[in-house]
Amino acid sequence: NGGKLPSLNDITAAETAHDRIKKESTHIETKQLLKTLGSIDAVAGARAFTLSTIISHIETLVENNEITAAELETIAAAEKNWAKAKKEIYKAIDKHGAEKLRPLYEETGEKHNYILIRLARLVYQLDVKKSVN
Repeated sequence: NGGKLPSLNDITAAETAHDRIKKESTHIETKQLLKTLGSIDAVAGARAFTLSTIISHIETLVENNEITAAELETIAAAEKNWAKAKKEIYKAIDKHGAEKLRPLYEETGEKHNYILIRLARLVYQLDVKKSVN
């Protein structure tokens, strides 16, 4: 009698706020694990997530300025053949831009998987941002 049911807007807003907090904390948790475990593979295994999900978290960290170029470079250095891959992918980015992954994949002779290309693209973006500041 005296009670009032929440409106659909109230329910949607509550779910959205909860989802946002959950999403924010999941990429922060990934960052903490990256610091401790040191590699994308290790974090993916520990969290039972795909490599793509972990890279997405790192992309969010970069977008939100929550990871430094040095931290990202340390993570990247744990990847197999990183120095050579970085050089080749940077060259491809200089030629094709960083917007699309496929041209970078093809330009590097399809030697590097998309996870590594996405990682190199992030390091590149932070390097460029660092050199501008």
